[in-house]
Amino acid sequence: MILRKIWYTFFMMGVISLLSFGAIMMAPNAFFSGGELNPHMGVEQIAHMKALYGFDRPWYEQYFSWLQGLLHADFGVSFSSGALVSDLIFERLPVTLLLNGISLVIIFVVAIWGGIASAKGYKHLRDDVIVTASLASFSMPSLYLALVLLSLVSVGLGWFPLGGLKSFDAPTQGVG
Repeated sequence: MILRKIWYTFFMMGVISLLSFGAIMMAPNAFFSGGELNPHMGVEQIAHMKALYGFDRPWYEQYFSWLQGLLHADFGVSFSSGALVSDLIFERLPVTLLLNGISLVIIFVVAIWGGIASAKGYKHLRDDVIVTASLASFSMPSLYLALVLLSLVSVGLGWFPLGGLKSFDAPTQGVG
């Protein structure tokens, strides 16, 4: 029973990785077309780039190479910065974890407070408002809800900056 579940898990991971690879490969991509990338790039240079990144190999070789890189955390080189993608990910990981941790704490505090307040004021206006807000937040697409909340707390109320990470004890820059 347990071996069957383990086998099924690995089977599903293989299917999902194959579907992910297929979706990546079938995505519209004109990266190596001469006119869109660089009008001065010739056919030979495009063939060299395809060979360099393995796009000239059969799909199954590309898949196993991609899977091996994925398992070894080798995500390749960034086209924009030239740095290793894994280094860029690990460089940004602490800030990402901090942001997610703070978000999780805020979500738990608001959810627990809302649940207690709703239970205490059952069938009253407070309960109706909390239940309606909760249902509305679950019904909205998360990207749209995130944009609405960013607009509210950053632009409207000015509580948080829209981007960047700033220290509380850092000196203020600029005039003023």
